[in-house]
Amino acid sequence: MTATSRTDQLTSLTEFSANGGKRVRDWTVRESFTPLAFDATGRVLIGWQGPGKLVRLDGDRLTLIPMPELAAEQHLQVAW
Repeated sequence: MTATSRTDQLTSLTEFSANGGKRVRDWTVRESFTPLAFDATGRVLIGWQGPGKLVRLDGDRLTLIPMPELAAEQHLQVAW
């Protein structure tokens, strides 16, 4: 999976086969986000949308993940 392009309103993604490296499909998420972590199948699960907004990709729709306020010396860690 790779983000092939990103604008303020769209993110274009390309999915590749883990076995052969061939392109499986291309699709567009109707919002801009930066992929952060992938699941075992290679599909995006977690990403950033704008400063400080953690999101989960559900199909082609992004869902905001609530985050606690962090002090300056704290760092966010994500696991699922």
